[in-house]
Amino acid sequence: MTAILDRVSTSRPSDGPLANVTLRDVIKTLPKECFEKNSRKAWQQVGLSVVMAIVGYEIGRAHV
Repeated sequence: MTAILDRVSTSRPSDGPLANVTLRDVIKTLPKECFEKNSRKAWQQVGLSVVMAIVGYEIGRAHV
């Protein structure tokens, strides 16, 4: 099925409350905890990724 659009607007709004918001403004609103490095969490994510890769491999191998 193909959708046909009569008018597609790709222009950015030049006025409004978000017109002058920059990435720096957004970053300033985030708490400092978002930028702190936590090696325990990092290694937990590595472990989870490895386990999920093994599970995906085993599932794929079981269907062959």
